[in-house]
Amino acid sequence: MQEYLNSLVAVTLFGGLVRMLSPEGNLQKYLRLVIGLCLVCAMVQPLLGTLSEGGTLLWKEWLSEEEGETRDYNEIYNQALQSGTKAQATEVIAGRICQAFSLSEETASVEVVFVSENEILSVSEVRVTLRGEGVLTDPREIVSLVNSEWGCSCEVIYE
Repeated sequence: MQEYLNSLVAVTLFGGLVRMLSPEGNLQKYLRLVIGLCLVCAMVQPLLGTLSEGGTLLWKEWLSEEEGETRDYNEIYNQALQSGTKAQATEVIAGRICQAFSLSEETASVEVVFVSENEILSVSEVRVTLRGEGVLTDPREIVSLVNSEWGCSCEVIYE
């Protein structure tokens, strides 16, 4: 729709410019006719394109296609936002657990499971995998921290 309006404005401006630069006289009449025909062609172009494809033109369908494209972009944006939010939340939770128990990335890894209700993300479960010196950490304290901070279940796994 925006391209259509842009082409109409461009044809109108170009026609006005040509008429201003043309000399006075009989040529003005012919230029006005040609510019008017060009403007009519620009206005009818979407109609001709749809009819030449063998389809019927319904303005509602033409407008709804553009709205559908907008919805696709909104879905893409929401998915990117959710994946970014998940990554940030996982990073914050992992950082808090590692800081509370003096764990490093080598001794612990954290996986967070999310659920989405009405497009609102919430933490469903936290899985903490301990290895190396991390296995000496009391798993009950980790479970207690996760339950109190995020109110979800926690599973501690040893490697």
